[in-house]
Amino acid sequence: MPLDITADGQKFSVDAFLFLVLNSPSVAGFKKISDAAQIDDGKLDLLVLKKCSATALINLAKKILAGGSIQSDENIFFLQAATFAIKTSAELTSDLDGEAGDHLPLKIETIRHAIEIFY
Repeated sequence: MPLDITADGQKFSVDAFLFLVLNSPSVAGFKKISDAAQIDDGKLDLLVLKKCSATALINLAKKILAGGSIQSDENIFFLQAATFAIKTSAELTSDLDGEAGDHLPLKIETIRHAIEIFY
């Protein structure tokens, strides 16, 4: 599916299989999907799995299962930004941690230090 992405005003087009917007290095129990993701940097991390062969997909899955970062894989399109706008011509509903989210297009943004957490 072709995705049109605007990240902090810059435009990109990627033929995608799926995409993730992260604010931490871990996803679904996998601890290190992205080396660059930090919860306090004021940025979100976009990982787009590009349309690729089944062999490439299996190799990527092996990296994830081995606990490795995938952000620099040739089949991943990676960006960091404070604001993302993501749209496609396909009918698509987002998924928010397993729950149905909004239909695309999406606008996702972060506000650095918007809350204080005491621990």
